[in-house]
Amino acid sequence: MASIFLSYAHQDQDRATRIAQALEQAGHQVWWDRNIRAGRRFSVEIEEALTSADWIVVLWSQTSVVSPWVQDEAAVGRDSGRLIPALLDNVVPPLGFRQYQAIPLSTVSARGGRGVNDAVRPLLALLADPSHGPGPVPPQSAATLRHPQPLPWRLIATAAAALLVLVGAFAWWQMESGKGNAVAITAAASSDPALSQNLARQAVIDLGRFPGTLLDKLSFTADPDAASKAAAFRVAIAAQRDAKLAHVDISLQTSRRSGIVWATTIDGRVDRLVDLRQQIAAEISAALACATHYGEPADRLDDDVFRQFVTGCVGMSKVGEGNPQLVATFKAVTQKAPEFGPGWANLALLERLGIPVAAEAEQPNIARDFRANLVRAKRLAPNLEETIAADALIRKSPAPVWVQSIPLLDRGIRQYPDSALLLAIRSEQLLSVGRMGEAVESARRALGAEPLTISIRSAYIGSLAYAGQWRAAADELSKAEAVWPDSETFRLIRYRLDLRYGDPKNALRMLDANQTGSPDGPAFDRSWRSFLEARISPSPANIERALELFRERYRHNPVDIPGYAQALGTFGRTDELFAAARNPVTLDSMKVSTETLFRVQMKPILRDPRFMELASRLGLLSFWRSSNAWPDFCRDPDLPYDCRREASKYR
Repeated sequence: MASIFLSYAHQDQDRATRIAQALEQAGHQVWWDRNIRAGRRFSVEIEEALTSADWIVVLWSQTSVVSPWVQDEAAVGRDSGRLIPALLDNVVPPLGFRQYQAIPLSTVSARGGRGVNDAVRPLLALLADPSHGPGPVPPQSAATLRHPQPLPWRLIATAAAALLVLVGAFAWWQMESGKGNAVAITAAASSDPALSQNLARQAVIDLGRFPGTLLDKLSFTADPDAASKAAAFRVAIAAQRDAKLAHVDISLQTSRRSGIVWATTIDGRVDRLVDLRQQIAAEISAALACATHYGEPADRLDDDVFRQFVTGCVGMSKVGEGNPQLVATFKAVTQKAPEFGPGWANLALLERLGIPVAAEAEQPNIARDFRANLVRAKRLAPNLEETIAADALIRKSPAPVWVQSIPLLDRGIRQYPDSALLLAIRSEQLLSVGRMGEAVESARRALGAEPLTISIRSAYIGSLAYAGQWRAAADELSKAEAVWPDSETFRLIRYRLDLRYGDPKNALRMLDANQTGSPDGPAFDRSWRSFLEARISPSPANIERALELFRERYRHNPVDIPGYAQALGTFGRTDELFAAARNPVTLDSMKVSTETLFRVQMKPILRDPRFMELASRLGLLSFWRSSNAWPDFCRDPDLPYDCRREASKYR
């Protein structure tokens, strides 16, 4: 009997259970994710099971056809000749799997019953017939599935050749009539041509998995002839490997430009090619987006400036904060092309995102440059998404930024409903007014629009954590770290999440190794070190030592309230926080960082009725009233007061 790896979406677990039970009753050994042993790493166990299985049975359903994990498992089966696809619903399998005849299993009921064995009988017959031999299920009628017979190899070869001719002809026609949307991804000369060809072919499949995104507007082909003929974009992949690592060079050319317009290098583990593939897809996706998104204004740039702009744009997709090197790149673009609006818009947005993480002495200079560059962006490209985003983040009155940013972003999203940038920034602003559930949903929509963008994924992880969904955030971060193991963005997110919610010992190790990205020096690190020590061992002495270090920083600079407030919330010192908020300088600083007040560790503060008086002075009450959208904590059934009734005491 065969050993079977059963791949399915978790939403289909009930039906998958019935199928697994029927296969086991027939004598087959079935592996599915409910078999994972306690203490084993999820990804390691899956890889072992995929490698050792005789067959990989994939259950395509309305949910699984859009699941990247099911698609990856199906790709392993297809590439190793062990794939057996089956249909739980009447759906079309993803691109790359449609040439395989799928066994219909739609009559399998989650409630069980006597009919399940009849429903899976075609699958059992196929597994029991040794004449099928290793390899994917060939296209054939439902009647022949019960007794499959091997086809003559000459017939297979002739059919395959005819199919290649048809596919090539269709690809040529599509590129000729596709208005410049054809992308050829091919292998370049390398020391490992087989790996290069495999990664190029897989990139075509991976980039075709995201309907409704920018990628859906492009047509991908691995046909090398198309690369020199009709393709508007040509991506070359060259790979080499040693015993443990694969080294992959990727470059992009366009039919309108001379030479390479963008290139990068990726290193990944040989035994984790699935993760390496996702990195490759992410890089190509970002480069194509940057090369196509800005249309005619970008077409007018000379080749050198265009290369700089695409390089900076791709780099910006990987960071959620300011980056001095990228700022320098966009400054060079604006100097060489002063009438190119997207250059100014990206520069302004990058500077604005960099203000909170810059050294305190540098922040006024960056803010001044940001305002000046935003003026240029609004003159040259007022309706660009980056211009709208930067404009939404500028403080135009004594009121907090979110008073005008959320309405501006809402208008921008009505204009660009699939803008990942605007949706992600809207998520951050909603966190600042306590609308945590809406913030998570906005970040989820952003990720759906750009599933391969690092900065968008990091925004989603942050929204989950700050909304109190720590386990979901940790799961998403672990998946991201597996794909991008060397990403500084995800390393910093790991520290910040472990610092406040997760493993304090790991955060302490990162602090000791200087992996926190702190620009504020030893005093900043000393206070957080004591904070982590108090989390690890919350004795009264340790807690008081940590709080005293935060008080020392605060007494030196009353603007330095966010970390102090979070420490007070974590250790339940509500009176001390409300007393600190009486300082006008502190209050003005809190208006810039109100999202810290709604994080999980601030629950003792939110449960105190005095928070409504503080919310009134921060401008939150007037915003909640005018928008008629109250924060999530007000719906907490255990809240000891009624938000609206308490708010009525304050004007």
